Amino acid sequence: MVSFPRQAYISFLCAALFYLYQFILRVSPSVMVSDMMTAFHIDAVGVSLLSSIPLYAYSLMQIPAGIFADTFGVRRCLLMSIFLCMSGAFLFGIAEHFWVAICARLLVGIGSASAFLSVAKVALEGFGAKNQSLFFGFAMVAGTIGALNGGNAIALFLEYLTWREVILILGAFGSLVWILNFYGLKKKKKISSLEVLEKKLEGETLKASSSLMAIIKTPQCWISGIVALGMYSCLSVLADLWGISFCMQAYAITRMEAAQLTSLIYVGLCLGSLVIPFLSDRVFSKKSLIIVGALGILLSLILIGVLTNPSLLVVGSLFFSIGFFIGAELLCFTLACEAGPKGSEGTITGFINGIIMMGGALLQYFFGLILEHNWQGQVSALGTPLYSKEAYYQALLLLVVVLVLSIIGALFISKNPIRPRQ
Repeated sequence: MVSFPRQAYISFLCAALFYLYQFILRVSPSVMVSDMMTAFHIDAVGVSLLSSIPLYAYSLMQIPAGIFADTFGVRRCLLMSIFLCMSGAFLFGIAEHFWVAICARLLVGIGSASAFLSVAKVALEGFGAKNQSLFFGFAMVAGTIGALNGGNAIALFLEYLTWREVILILGAFGSLVWILNFYGLKKKKKISSLEVLEKKLEGETLKASSSLMAIIKTPQCWISGIVALGMYSCLSVLADLWGISFCMQAYAITRMEAAQLTSLIYVGLCLGSLVIPFLSDRVFSKKSLIIVGALGILLSLILIGVLTNPSLLVVGSLFFSIGFFIGAELLCFTLACEAGPKGSEGTITGFINGIIMMGGALLQYFFGLILEHNWQGQVSALGTPLYSKEAYYQALLLLVVVLVLSIIGALFISKNPIRPRQ
């Protein structure tokens, strides 16, 4: 059995802790929708914008974050990213105006852009390419734990604290994450001179630009990205933002119960992310599993929309099913890497991630627009808009359409793609 240095495990755990932390920050708005409406005097569109802003920043910063990590080292990249995330949390917690809250969420998005990339680099440096996929799975589990328990913990804290106090606590937790990474990550050699740094930065930028142009010209990378976006849509819209509000309205349950219900999407994802890739290597083709996964998500979503007065057990099972089948999304990354230019796997991953996050941000926004369009004028005791069950069902049709397009796109995925030349 191969043994690895103790430092490799420490570095990986520190990087994975940041991945977990940024997931908590990402899902936090879903638990405090009404609180944000009251604090910033906004409607569903405003809430969608607050939640989606980090995703826009995340997608646009994928390539720059990779260049930064390659030039300055993963330790510097991680410490800067954690600092931006915790600063965004502190700023959001004290924000009195909507534009300040937007800026705060933007900082969180920029900071979180390097999270998965950094974990990947730490795993590669510490455990080698042969074991990188295994530690990818561990990182995904860490992120899932953050999303799964983050929503439930925030909902519990909101029973006793204000939403601002909860966000400030998250900022303080970020300080702890920064300290652990500062001491846990191994320091690299100091950069010798500014001239050497400039040449290295220029070289990494040219390399990334060349790879990106080759990827853009590869249709299979676009198809894989669009299919992955369709499968990710339920996670972005339901698990990350509107799922708790939907469950509270549709099933007349408390915020805590709704948080527990929607967290089952992440429980399913945790299992599906391990089982589906395992099956793809031994039993079924990646393409067939992607199609089955997309169909499974679509069927589960349709059942949520058409079943009248289902039990919470049934709803929870459907949410779990959605999460499980979303696990097939990881296969889109593998297929894109097989189809794209050789040696550009990191850039391809960033490209697919960018499509997913940008698309997820737009879907959150359009979901909010549909809710606002179907608003019947009802307000809560605090004066915030209340959206009917029917309004949510209308908005869910958006996800149905996206999933249908994803299934159609999956039919055009090539089983034996020809790599382009750079």
